[in-house]
Amino acid sequence: MNINTDDNLDNDYGRRIIDLKTLGKNMFCSHCEFLLSLTDLVSENRIGVASILYIKCRMYKKITGVSTDKQHSVSNSNSNYDSNTQPVIGSMNSGVGNTHINEVFTVMNIPQVNWKNFKTHENEVIQGVESMAKKSCLAAAKEERQLTIENNEQLKTILCPDYHDEFLFPSSSKIEIQNKNISDDHIVRVAVSFDMGWFTRGTRRTYDSLSGTGALIGAKAMELHAAVALTKDNPILQACNIEAGIFITDNDSSSICAIRAVSHHEVLKQSDKNHIFSKAQKSRLYSKSPIGDGRVACLISKKHLGEKYVNDLTKNLKMSSGIHRDKFCNDVDLFNNKKYANSLTRAAKSRRVALKKSKTALKNRYEAKEGTTYERNIGLRDFIHESIPIVTIEVYKAPIIVFFDLETGSFSKTSDILQIAAKHKQYEFSVYVKPTQTISEEASKVYGLR
Repeated sequence: MNINTDDNLDNDYGRRIIDLKTLGKNMFCSHCEFLLSLTDLVSENRIGVASILYIKCRMYKKITGVSTDKQHSVSNSNSNYDSNTQPVIGSMNSGVGNTHINEVFTVMNIPQVNWKNFKTHENEVIQGVESMAKKSCLAAAKEERQLTIENNEQLKTILCPDYHDEFLFPSSSKIEIQNKNISDDHIVRVAVSFDMGWFTRGTRRTYDSLSGTGALIGAKAMELHAAVALTKDNPILQACNIEAGIFITDNDSSSICAIRAVSHHEVLKQSDKNHIFSKAQKSRLYSKSPIGDGRVACLISKKHLGEKYVNDLTKNLKMSSGIHRDKFCNDVDLFNNKKYANSLTRAAKSRRVALKKSKTALKNRYEAKEGTTYERNIGLRDFIHESIPIVTIEVYKAPIIVFFDLETGSFSKTSDILQIAAKHKQYEFSVYVKPTQTISEEASKVYGLR
């Protein structure tokens, strides 16, 4: 951007994101070290959010390029500005994308971030956060192994009756199991919890579930093959000499069958409800691009390390530290820890029970007035008292001619059927169908249905 300081000083060039210490350190003439002034700005070279300001020296009239932000090395020959990489980390951590960042920037009168520039820094962040997620998964697997060894006796009282020492510690002796002295090269079979979450685009006929994310002790992949990949073929579990001995998942039997088919040992099954968690808003589909894996990696790191993983990620990417970021991460982790500790108190548990009773009582009052409003299989097992009249028609050798007509919600092939009508001699049939889509104005003008 070229700026004529003589004629355009009153023009609005917007706001910029700058690092105060970096800008203050560079605001000196490179020839005479005279202090520079932003009012002598000649031109600007924007590199994403960062800028290089070209300022004329008042003493010798020489132009000096002033960088507005710090840089961090990406490879041996390349470097990126911190202010270009950090918005990408923020967008992945909060579940938004380039469009949402630009919407905030434009309201603040800050220049937009080009999507190509954004994608370049996305690739940098994805490599860093996936490496961090794998390390956190490895640490979680080792912790799970150690907890299984330490709490062996307690597990016997809460797990299935088929549980026994030789099952969970197949390569260890009874003395090693009693002394809880299981070496790292011995196999430990742990109880694992697994579930899938599918990404969708649209609803009904446009439903798309070709990709999804499965969770197993903080790992990720895709269902029947995902269950096998996360248990039998999981490199993290293999590195820790861990096998899945007890498989805790929902009542779908396909996953456990797939695991048993590839396992050389018995795998026990316990059922629970769906428990997959999600991140990022539902109005955007991120799963069919590399950024989808990066967002799952952010979720894993946040689950294992807390909000401070953002600080660790910026350090791993060799970016500058920030007091405001540090304070925010510490405040969030402190709040979450207090919230979790409070949820374990007797008062919090009593309050949850009281709220549940209150909601149940409110539901019962409404159902007493209106009937059952929500339950599993509601309306599917009710007896239908309405009977369809049976019409006896004489059988002719000649074909029976039936005239029928359909009314649809639009002129497309995927439109809903609104009415079905048929006639044979004096016999007539007509029924209306409740649509699942909006009736188009063009179709409504033809037959008057809305």
